[in-house]
Amino acid sequence: MAKILLTTTTERDRGKLRHALENAGHDVQIAADATSLLARVADERFDIVFVDAETTVDDPIDIVSFVRQSAPDTDIVILAEVGQLPLAAASIRRGATLYLIEPLEPSAVLAVIDSSLKRLSHALVVREVDTRTVDGFFGHSPAMSKLVRLIRKVAPTDATVLLTGESGTGKEVVANIIHRLSPRGQSGKMVPVNCGAIPENLLESELFGHMKGAFTCATQEKEGLLHEADRGTCFLDEIAEMPMQLQVKLLRFLQDRLVRRVGAVRSEKVDVRILAATNKNLLSEMASGRFREDLFFRLNVVQIYLPPLRERQDTIPFLVGTFLTRFVRQYRKQILGISAEAQSILMTYHYPGNIRELENILEYGCIMADGRNITEADLPPHVLAGRSAYVLPEHSSARDTAPLAPPAADEEPRTLAQMEADHIRAMLARCGGNQTMAAKLLGISRTSLWRKMQGLKAEA
Repeated sequence: MAKILLTTTTERDRGKLRHALENAGHDVQIAADATSLLARVADERFDIVFVDAETTVDDPIDIVSFVRQSAPDTDIVILAEVGQLPLAAASIRRGATLYLIEPLEPSAVLAVIDSSLKRLSHALVVREVDTRTVDGFFGHSPAMSKLVRLIRKVAPTDATVLLTGESGTGKEVVANIIHRLSPRGQSGKMVPVNCGAIPENLLESELFGHMKGAFTCATQEKEGLLHEADRGTCFLDEIAEMPMQLQVKLLRFLQDRLVRRVGAVRSEKVDVRILAATNKNLLSEMASGRFREDLFFRLNVVQIYLPPLRERQDTIPFLVGTFLTRFVRQYRKQILGISAEAQSILMTYHYPGNIRELENILEYGCIMADGRNITEADLPPHVLAGRSAYVLPEHSSARDTAPLAPPAADEEPRTLAQMEADHIRAMLARCGGNQTMAAKLLGISRTSLWRKMQGLKAEA
């Protein structure tokens, strides 16, 4: 849910847009004119401010600049008619985020809001773990202090870094820290790529881009994510999931920093630093022939191993405060903190899902809490029981996991793929749609489950 301030020139437009946004669950407030807009922004915090381009005309105060200075984290969206494009462009130069052309389509506005909330959430995480709070994220044990020194040494360089450790230990957070502490944090952005979440047949195009007509769906030229990361950093998450054919192309890129789009005849030079991450043992992956040895040595210039949360419990209070701040804001709660009993439980829990699991626990607690503090009663049942969320409840019986019976003589035989699909659906239903838990119970990786689910959607 976003907190939105809407300023438009006509009552009809205000009402129509406000109705659409409120139906989508957003908190929409109205400023009738520039004076009201400035007063509201000065007194309250908004996620997004919609400003009619006409509001900025002949005003003694530069409205966009005022909002940008008063609320640097607020997105400013200019609403403009076609004839007001020069005004919209001027607003962008003064600090507005983007502009929308009227008449407005509610779906387009909702898409902008969704994108804005994701950006604001990411920005909040970045600020929460900035250079002043690195110690809080990593703790003060000798091993973690050594890790922080390594990060600070390698960050200002262009060295390729391989981040390893269990899933959920904060590898992407560390990649963000490395990027921000480098000169590239000022000249470019960090572009994350989940190598396991993008279908194999699209990953090359996503990374390197493609030319118009390069394949059936290539209706126009597309710049790849490596182009987007030019002068910045590209973070290749789940690098072990990269197909072998694409590993060859990535190796070539690491050698010459040249990008050739799919279907292109020429290569282009880009200035990109590569950070990669995996929760797998790449030595085992190489031994089994699933990962190239030469690529491993190109990526493994500096390796940073992130210990699981159970080995750095002194960081839990910092992480609790960080996540609580975010979720209190997200769910508009009046929660001030966490009770001593709940804190004690969180300090002794073993976190098989690491930081990501702690994040989920705090989100659950924030939703459940009715008072000013998250109490023991607001924590998930599996945490109170001191067991993993991935363990089936004790009352589960062998009947729950019994193999499927063979079809009766008069039944149509079912294929193995159909039986697998039914088993996946049943496991997801048992886990309440929690894909991580379902993957654990199925004995496959989260990425493998995602791919199988995509296949089920394609067959439906």
